[in-house]
Amino acid sequence: MERLLEREDELARLVEIVDAARDGRGALTLVAGEAGIGKTSLVRELRDRVAGDAVAFFAGACEPLSVPAPLGPLRELFEAADGGDLLALGSEDRLTVARALLDALGRRAPALAVIEDVHWADPLTLELTRVLARRIEELGVVMAVTYRDD
Repeated sequence: MERLLEREDELARLVEIVDAARDGRGALTLVAGEAGIGKTSLVRELRDRVAGDAVAFFAGACEPLSVPAPLGPLRELFEAADGGDLLALGSEDRLTVARALLDALGRRAPALAVIEDVHWADPLTLELTRVLARRIEELGVVMAVTYRDD
């Protein structure tokens, strides 16, 4: 297994954030950097350190498509948290969809939910991520969002 180099400070801070989720304090954390800097490696190392240690892990990813799949990463998170198909809710109300996802993740708390490559997200995913970010601290869920900042 390859060891993550020169990221101990960042990793320690992320572990602290996940530890707070064990006490019911959720958070949104942003992992930014240029392409190839190691954002995904950092998140994977975090997963390896905390998942299975009474912390559930869920991941969803945005894809570099010319027309991004609506709600792609949020649908993946919802399904992984045993919520089923997010589109099956049949609602276009953003708060209803956000609450359903928060409920599914909250039932699995403490949890780490990762959205990879949000720079490729569709507008609806971005809007719902903002809604989730404003409400995530009420749960024992950490949402880590990776994106390119270049």
